[in-house]
Amino acid sequence: CDKIHPVLGRTVNLLIPHEVAETGFTGELEFIPAAALCPCLKLFPNQPAKIAAVSQYIFFYDPTGLPISFYGKGKSSLFFSDPSNLAEWEKYNYSATLDSDPGQEEDQVSPDVRYKLHWDRGSQEDDPDTWEQTLLLFLFLHYSDQFQDKPSYDFWARRMIASHLDQILLCSQQAVKCGAQAVIDTVLEEHCKRRKNQQRLKLSLPVILGAISNVVSSSTNSQFRRECLQSLQVADTSELMAAIQTAFENVTQKRLMPSGTCNITKVS
Repeated sequence: CDKIHPVLGRTVNLLIPHEVAETGFTGELEFIPAAALCPCLKLFPNQPAKIAAVSQYIFFYDPTGLPISFYGKGKSSLFFSDPSNLAEWEKYNYSATLDSDPGQEEDQVSPDVRYKLHWDRGSQEDDPDTWEQTLLLFLFLHYSDQFQDKPSYDFWARRMIASHLDQILLCSQQAVKCGAQAVIDTVLEEHCKRRKNQQRLKLSLPVILGAISNVVSSSTNSQFRRECLQSLQVADTSELMAAIQTAFENVTQKRLMPSGTCNITKVS
């Protein structure tokens, strides 16, 4: 699927730091987190996939829908310096470190924050056909002012939010942490569930092949055995098993789900 199907989180109220309020900034700020894996592979449930090594991208958008590039301009972020503010990475066999020099890749939008992820897969080796996915986190800000009929979000307000965004996030650290973790946990849990289902399927294939091999090799019907070999154009039972294994792997890995499988999920 060539679209992004995010998990939408709950609206989180943000506290305004004292130093920001003293500048004359009034109103209330909220943010809605959304997370997704890209590309979407829900249509291919048996396609091996992993999260790429440099793939936790975070993007901020202000109340008008414009990006807020507060980190890409050389500013540091105390909130995002701690990866545990976003997810319990160890729970999913991942570790995360902040990429202090995210840079900008050609033909790609530069993220505000980027992490390097490492998957601790133990002795498990990657399938040669494994696809890489990128973990995306979007933070959408919303502004309101109960003292104004039509809240004015002007250039000054935008500059104040952009220049004090880290302080705003730290002031509501626990709420922001819970909101971001909820959507990322949902995405990672689905990712891990997919991997476990693939492992179960992979373990079941030798059992199926063994059963077929026993049926064919122990059959006293020579015509049946001959037709089995001829159907897959092989010379003996060992070649038959290899051909069946290849056929099973191709069928299961290329399994295609209905297009309605892809949708937007909301955190309950």
